[in-house]
Amino acid sequence: MSQALWQVMSESARGKTHLIGWQGLVLEVPELWEPHSLSGTRAQGTLQVDDGDAIRLRCSWKELRRPPDLLAEADAYLDKLQKETRKKKVDFAAKRDIRLPLPPQRVATCFSWRAEALVYAMLAYCQDCRRLSSLYVFGQPGQAVEREARSVFATYRCHGEDDRELWSVFGLSCVLPSGWRLTKSELRAGQVGLSFSRGKEELALARVAMAESILRRKKFVRWAEEYYGKELRGYVWRGDRTEYRGHIALDVEGEERLRGPLARLLRKAKVLRVRAWYCDELDKIYALWYVGREPERFEELLRGLACHLADGKEPGRVEAGVDVAKGEAGEDGWR
Repeated sequence: MSQALWQVMSESARGKTHLIGWQGLVLEVPELWEPHSLSGTRAQGTLQVDDGDAIRLRCSWKELRRPPDLLAEADAYLDKLQKETRKKKVDFAAKRDIRLPLPPQRVATCFSWRAEALVYAMLAYCQDCRRLSSLYVFGQPGQAVEREARSVFATYRCHGEDDRELWSVFGLSCVLPSGWRLTKSELRAGQVGLSFSRGKEELALARVAMAESILRRKKFVRWAEEYYGKELRGYVWRGDRTEYRGHIALDVEGEERLRGPLARLLRKAKVLRVRAWYCDELDKIYALWYVGREPERFEELLRGLACHLADGKEPGRVEAGVDVAKGEAGEDGWR
């Protein structure tokens, strides 16, 4: 586990901000800002964040073969905006190459404009990941747009540290070794899931809300059967009650079903490991699914998945309030 990343996560949790981690990017944003849309891949994509009422942040990125001329990129963008606003007969004013805190070890330039909205922008290029990042913080006059932009820009990171990356959306946060490729995401009310692959290994992370009401109606192992559904049919498995970080938990261990004598002769079966636990402090189920031929990797990956932070160093430890095995109750410059 990267201590640097855990420190950033815990410091963010203590303040009025939280972290969004996606495709190697990490954004520290105000606590009420959450992802509005996510698209693309590590090579190119866009992330938009809203505050419940309007889009407040847009971050786009793309890999480049050679470093860009950031000042020229900014000038071209502002010139294009000015032409568009003139057609709409909207007043336009811009400030170029302004001084704002910049992320460390990045070539960057900042600028701002005021038209239908007040916007602060940063273009940043990283020699390490060869990505050009474009960040825009939106607001209206009277909002703390400049202050918000200063905070977001200064804390922005475009790749992981110590060969680790943070993935963090809607309360599902995990620090993973670099190299895991996102293959599927499920981001909906009450349920967040991220699936990854690396070579022949598979990994899936889950966060399920309103867990107490779910586990009062069914045993934990029954929840796992329903949640993983078709995926479990390819394995011979068993689930056992356990305890994890002071929480009541479920461990699933299994082995891939190899069909036919030839497959059993020529192939080594993949190992299935799942751990799910109920965090009563957040009233959520957290789960990690791993399939591969390196079962010792499971515990390493598991250490990166957090429910809540107790000491600012590692995932917390609390007493669970529901016996989930039984499914019963238990103990701005523009002014």
